[in-house]
Amino acid sequence: NAMIIDPYGKILAESDSLDNDMVTARLDPARIDMSTGQRWLRGRRPELYGPLAEPADTLDPRTVRFSRAPTSSS
Repeated sequence: NAMIIDPYGKILAESDSLDNDMVTARLDPARIDMSTGQRWLRGRRPELYGPLAEPADTLDPRTVRFSRAPTSSS
């Protein structure tokens, strides 16, 4: 089914056809500013993403899968 949902999850228009169908709705841009998604986007801290995008290990997947965990020597 085709559906148009506003930023708060309210269904504005929905199709109940099983064939090709199109729905239309009047959208209010003023509803976007305080929506949860927009507030999350404004709270992002991209400067912290760098370490998450860097490779954590240089071993290939097969070596990691079939290797043994390092043991600590006391």
